[in-house]
Amino acid sequence: GVMFNFCGPDYTLGNKVWELKPISYSSGPLNVLAENQLSSYTSGGSPFVAGTGVELLGTDLMGAGAMFFEDAYYEIVLYANDHSGVFYYDAHKMTAQNLLNYQRAVDKTVPAINSGSNQSSIRSCPVIN
Repeated sequence: GVMFNFCGPDYTLGNKVWELKPISYSSGPLNVLAENQLSSYTSGGSPFVAGTGVELLGTDLMGAGAMFFEDAYYEIVLYANDHSGVFYYDAHKMTAQNLLNYQRAVDKTVPAINSGSNQSSIRSCPVIN
């Protein structure tokens, strides 16, 4: 098998890998670091290849969910681009009214979401839809 430095990629599906970073990594020097980290998983004879944003989040290149953490709910928004296996998250603490509005919106859109979670491995916190 392939040994990854530290923790390994944040998301895998078959032989494809993605790296998840805070939205602050979406440009500039931090983006270079994120891209280099992803490259470390796919270089040197590794059987892994970088996935794309479209493969992960669809053609909208965006996804959303809510997560319970330390006695509060957070809205988690994922962003990707179509040419990289690095994707980004932004998190905002939700008020009770935000959570109610969010749940109503999710109830309307969940049938259209295909997460493929039964075929993948997620190494980050679970997302509550």
